[in-house]
Amino acid sequence: MDFEISPLAYVNNEPRPEDKVVTRLFEEVWSWRLRTSPEFASYCGVHDYDDKLDDIGLVAFQEWKTTVEGFLERSKEINKETISDGAKLNLALLQEEFRTFLSACKFKGWCFPITFQDGVHNDVHLLLSFSKFEKESDYKVYIERLKCYPRQISQVREMCEEGIRTGYMNHMVSMNEVPDQINILTNRGKLDTKTSTFLSPFRKEVEGISPDKLLELEKEAISVVEESLIPAFLDLRDYLLSVYMKKTRPCIGVCTLPNGQSYYQKCLTFHTSTSLTPQEIHQLGLQEVERISKAMQKISMEEGFGSNVQRFMNHIKNSKQYYYQTEEELLSGIKDICTNRIRPKLSQLFKTVPDVDMTIQASPSSMSSAPAAFYMAGTTDGSRPGIYYVNTSHVTDTPKYELMALSLHEGEPGHHLQSMYAIQQKGVPTFRQYIEDMKYSRAPTRFSLQTAYIEGWGLYCEALGEELGLYTTNYELFGRYTFEILRAARLVVDTGLHAMGWTFENTKKYLIERAFMHEWFADSESKRYITWPGQACAYKIGELKIKELRKKAEEELGDAFDVREFHEAVLQCGPVPLNVLEGMITAFIRDNKISTEISNQDKSSELSS
Repeated sequence: MDFEISPLAYVNNEPRPEDKVVTRLFEEVWSWRLRTSPEFASYCGVHDYDDKLDDIGLVAFQEWKTTVEGFLERSKEINKETISDGAKLNLALLQEEFRTFLSACKFKGWCFPITFQDGVHNDVHLLLSFSKFEKESDYKVYIERLKCYPRQISQVREMCEEGIRTGYMNHMVSMNEVPDQINILTNRGKLDTKTSTFLSPFRKEVEGISPDKLLELEKEAISVVEESLIPAFLDLRDYLLSVYMKKTRPCIGVCTLPNGQSYYQKCLTFHTSTSLTPQEIHQLGLQEVERISKAMQKISMEEGFGSNVQRFMNHIKNSKQYYYQTEEELLSGIKDICTNRIRPKLSQLFKTVPDVDMTIQASPSSMSSAPAAFYMAGTTDGSRPGIYYVNTSHVTDTPKYELMALSLHEGEPGHHLQSMYAIQQKGVPTFRQYIEDMKYSRAPTRFSLQTAYIEGWGLYCEALGEELGLYTTNYELFGRYTFEILRAARLVVDTGLHAMGWTFENTKKYLIERAFMHEWFADSESKRYITWPGQACAYKIGELKIKELRKKAEEELGDAFDVREFHEAVLQCGPVPLNVLEGMITAFIRDNKISTEISNQDKSSELSS
């Protein structure tokens, strides 16, 4: 997609009467998505379908495909010559969503309904955080949602069977933790009402609901959980152990699946929004790892350990002063960084900072294999804040000096600022405000995640810490480089795994030796790349594109370049493919040149008069 439209055009652009037909289509598509994806609706703060779960069976996906084909045909009938620039852009982006989804249907992403990273057992915690528990009716609705789990669990099994039939199976690495995760979630079938995740909403006082009424509702929920929900989860666990996990694909790389090379290329294109090949991405990763290694060596030498970075790392690893000892200390340290160190400096680089709360909390214990941290966006109305989840299962192995880079990425100005900026945009159709930040294993057979834009922005924001003077010691700067070299190494190992025949051990070895990772973290990361092919490549590719566009703007605008305006332009674009971002920043540069020329002409006229 090529656009020569100002990044502000779709915000400030004067709509035309003919735009109504486009707006109606947007509204219809959005209504359909929420109706057919109740979990996504809850995420977006729309609670009309909180009594339901997503239908993930074969029939439902065929209906999705048919519906999207119909929407695409209708969108093609719209006369683009009569609508505004903003409507053209939005329509083109929606059509791209449709084409991305439809072109990937042959790769059967629906056949990967459960992994150690996502699926019905892990989504329970997220859905609870999206749900509303303010009055009696909310609890009744929740109980109805609980009743839906056995059906969805049976559909997980249905899709696993379809995967076995068609050859689209997970690898054992993606599955070997799932039975234990289900055991933790269900307490191995022995319901403990005081600790059960499913009953957690009943363990708090709610204004307007009497304790007796809450107890009555809880008893109804207990009945559902004991009699149908837990048995369904245990049946799924047993099926995975006795059937599916004995038939997972024998080779790690997805290139070994049917149409495997095309499948992996589609995953890379989906996440990076580029046409880069595995070989090109692999080579880029090698170059970046080498470049960042030199920066790490420089710090090691300055700290008296010579150019042997591993020796410097061993010193850190054996020094307790660089680690917190408890979960409370870790969370408190991150809160201090976000609130007292980062936020006061944001105005130096940003015109607009959305005033939306961000909470910092530990990720659920059953998600111990989750990344070091992850972020989930809040809602437009502020009823749910953005949440910065921290994996506290390895507190004593999480260096303090890495937390600044981590917080710049996950919090502000990273994912929290970017996500809430997009959600609060005026004049932007809703389908562009929210990204379905779930079900990653289904990619590329799903609506886009715009991973390169979102994760590229997060990684770019880690670098902004240098401009803001936030890395106050060599150790904190080293922490930034440990994060950056990981993202560079991902380009190497993801393509190595899925296109070049690398083994699990090859991957771990590379991450330990070249990205200087702890063995447990290298193990967890390697499992992630196997499970989400291509996703990890988006960070570096997106960051490099944003840096390239900034350099272009600086060179072409010269003294007229304002970094705050540049960041505003990038954020105004919202989550988009990288080629669209490039077109819009090119237009931003053009508009600023015109504005500068007019200003200079006005000054010349004033002087001559």
